[in-house]
Amino acid sequence: MTEATRKADTPFYIVAARHLVGLTALLALNPLHGIGSNWFTDLLTSLVGMLVITSLLWGIYALFFTATARRQWPTGFFVLAWVFSALALLGFWSDYDRMKTASKSSPQPAAPVTARQPPAETKEPASPAPAPAAITLEQAALEIARAYPYLDTPEGQRALELIIVERDALIARGVDPVQALYSAAQRIAPEHQPRASNKP
Repeated sequence: MTEATRKADTPFYIVAARHLVGLTALLALNPLHGIGSNWFTDLLTSLVGMLVITSLLWGIYALFFTATARRQWPTGFFVLAWVFSALALLGFWSDYDRMKTASKSSPQPAAPVTARQPPAETKEPASPAPAPAAITLEQAALEIARAYPYLDTPEGQRALELIIVERDALIARGVDPVQALYSAAQRIAPEHQPRASNKP
């Protein structure tokens, strides 16, 4: 039995499943997944979006080159999906690097958030309230540091990086810097708070 015969004998659903597993693994390398939302939901959205766009591109190709598209199906479709996914992943990593560079060069809340503050007098750390109109960025950072003291510990460095990235992303969308800092902290800090730092 030749190699071509063995390939022809492989059911389409098995070939499709192999490609889908590989594409899912590739898209899971997206560094933006899980920032400010659920990681699995972001991965599923990326996979579905990639399949939809690939189907649209393949449909346009088949519309003008029907005979060629019929001969190349399904290999050509999956090749297109792999190429599109790889290019999209490169774009995501490029965006992530720009966001990290911008967060490191930004002089705004990074230092105040990491500054050590005396423990809050209240029995439980309260979540920072929505930003009042007159509050400054430094005051907001100090309030967040009091609400989440673990951000100034080695265990809190990952959460702090995510807060900075999320804050810069919100600012890029036109959100007020103070409100962007509050929103990023309220969304990310509670999820990454270590169990040991929670008071009874």
